[in-house]
Amino acid sequence: MARHPDTGPAASGDRAPARVRRTLLAVSIGALAGLVATYLVALVIRSNELYDSARERPRTPYLSAVHPDLGFASVPLTGTSELASFDRLGFRVPLNQKDRDEPLPEPRMLFLGDSFTYGYLLTPGETFPVRAAESLGGTALNAGMGSYGLAQMLVQAREWIPELKPDYVVVQYSPLIVGRATIRFAQMRGALVPVPYMTDADGAVSVAPPVFESVNFDLPMWEYGRAEGGWASFFVRVGLPLLVHDDFNVAALRIKSSLGHVPPPLADRQEIVDSVYGEIADLCRRSGAQFVLFVIDVGPDRSDFEDLAGIEADIVVDAHSALLDSLTLGKRSAMDWHRAYSHWKDGELGDQHPNDFANEVMGNVLARAILAHEVARSGR
Repeated sequence: MARHPDTGPAASGDRAPARVRRTLLAVSIGALAGLVATYLVALVIRSNELYDSARERPRTPYLSAVHPDLGFASVPLTGTSELASFDRLGFRVPLNQKDRDEPLPEPRMLFLGDSFTYGYLLTPGETFPVRAAESLGGTALNAGMGSYGLAQMLVQAREWIPELKPDYVVVQYSPLIVGRATIRFAQMRGALVPVPYMTDADGAVSVAPPVFESVNFDLPMWEYGRAEGGWASFFVRVGLPLLVHDDFNVAALRIKSSLGHVPPPLADRQEIVDSVYGEIADLCRRSGAQFVLFVIDVGPDRSDFEDLAGIEADIVVDAHSALLDSLTLGKRSAMDWHRAYSHWKDGELGDQHPNDFANEVMGNVLARAILAHEVARSGR
């Protein structure tokens, strides 16, 4: 009897691999769908966290923007409040001085640092840069910026010291700004913002640029400040594009890093301190500026300070010790420090940034140190 061509052992053998392929395809599609669903759920959860963070903040537009070298920077000639107002160079100024121009009263004092130098939660006149500059009859060029680290401060120094040739360059030292130079990202409003960092991938300490460009400042997160409702709108307009952008670029960064295409951050904090402050000192010498090392931190403890003895500063102002000395002897605990120098609201510790009184102490000690230095230089 003739065998039907579509039956028999050979045909059965052909169908078995086909069934396996279909099964594998279905499993793969199911697994992919599961991964996509899991990622979407994660996006929703993370977006909700961003939304909660946005709602806790005032409904004010960004005064910062993406910067190719600094990661982010203030936008010149912006600000409608004494708490945030910037001149044509992006330096913090009182609201009525946004359009100030040369010539500025001397000595001109360039300040580099983070939110301590910026004067977070204070008006410009309450900050130690303005207090010190005005007591000397000069001008504060306050380039301090919240969340900045030593890598960004070095980038700023390379630009502003040769261009402006200030009389004094006051450079903040705090353990936190050293730590920020060892990582690739800053956290702003709950989102990742790539920033420059220090590396020694080529055998010498250098600044590595931001690993990618943030979209954080291009999205209307600020519109949801103090908002009620609007979560779905936030997810579509802010959460989804921000998180997908960052996730894609972070994944690409990991691949490029594993292939050695992106330099790793330098972990040696002392090496960073010696290199960055050493270069700033050299920039000051070549531009005829006096380099002032300004030491400050949160709380009375100094155990995590790097060794600053090798920094060749013209003036060292230990504002941290000055604040400690201003406390009552025997009452120098962390809480004693915060009672005197932090921001309080309704009887509770609200924020640990230096308050008005702390900035008064720091401004006075800085001005006195500069006056003493000038007397010594003049030989009087």
